[in-house]
Order: sequence, then C-alpha cells, then structure tokens
Amino acid sequence: MPEVVLAFTGMPGCGKGVAVDFLKDKYDLPVVIMGEVVKEEVRARGLPVDSKHVGPLANQMRKEHGMDVWAKRVVEKLSVLENRVVIIDGTRGPDEIACFRKAFGDGLHLIAVMTSTGTRYQRILDRKRDDDTVDVEGFNARDQRELGWGVGRIIATADHYIMNEGSMEQMWDTVDALYTQIVGEG
Repeated sequence: MPEVVLAFTGMPGCGKGVAVDFLKDKYDLPVVIMGEVVKEEVRARGLPVDSKHVGPLANQMRKEHGMDVWAKRVVEKLSVLENRVVIIDGTRGPDEIACFRKAFGDGLHLIAVMTSTGTRYQRILDRKRDDDTVDVEGFNARDQRELGWGVGRIIATADHYIMNEGSMEQMWDTVDALYTQIVGEG
C-alpha cells in the first residue's frame, strides 16, 4: 500500500493532467486516472468512448452503486502497488475523498488545480479529446454534472492549491515545489 497518495482534483480543462504527467515523468510515479477507470467500464460494455457515453455511465454507476464506486475501484488498483508515492488523477466528490481517506489516512494529499472558466474552455477546445464536448452548452452541462457530483466541495476543502493561469513551465515549477514540500524529495 502506498505511503503518499497525491489526489488531483479540479474542473475539466484545469490542467490536472498536465500536473500529473509532469510528476509521473519526472519521478517515475504510477498514476491511476479516474476517468480511465470509467472508460474501462464503457469499453467493457461495448460502448463508444465519447461524451455521449462516458459521463452518463459514470453518473449511472454512481446512482446504482454509490458516489464512491469509482474510488473503490481506484483503491483496488492502488492496493497492489509497492510504490511509496502514487497519483490519483481526477477525483470528483466528497464520497470519493472519504473512501481515499479511509484507505490511505494521513498519506492522502488532495490537490486542487484552479483555472478560470475561459481558460479551461479554450484548453478543452485545443486538446480535442473524444470525450470532450466542443460547444459552450456541452461545456457548461459537463461542469454542472461534475459540480453535482461534488467536485466544488472537494476543491473548497483541498489540502493544497495550484493556480494554473500561466505558462506550462510555471505550472511545472509550482507542481515540482509542491511535490518536494509533500514528499520531501525533489
């Protein structure tokens, strides 16, 4: 079981993945992406991995199995790892955090990445992922869905905050400094 779990949260397009990829590459850390856990289920059901299926299935599973259904699957994946430090990318709600705190105790560090709405929307347009929506209505609907899952509440109670409105290099420097502060190496 890992000693230190860095759980990243934030609204879609805030830069969680950029922060996670930097740490993964620099420190050779294992990462479990919560959205990928959902996509695994979408694929297992033979459905296309797109905005019409990923979010709705995530929501359906939360209704059927509890708001922590995806967190429980992540804990299972992490429990077999022997790494001292691991990363969770994309936690969304208080029930997920409660599940992680139960599993990892004081080793859990919730990190919220903060970015303005306009910047997030532009980044989503630029990244062109299959599960992203490219119109303003879809963007707003996705934000509302994720806020309904409780992402705003966990952002408000995060252990650490990263402001991500600058360059990629500024983001990397901020993430690296935070990693050194939490983990004690750098």
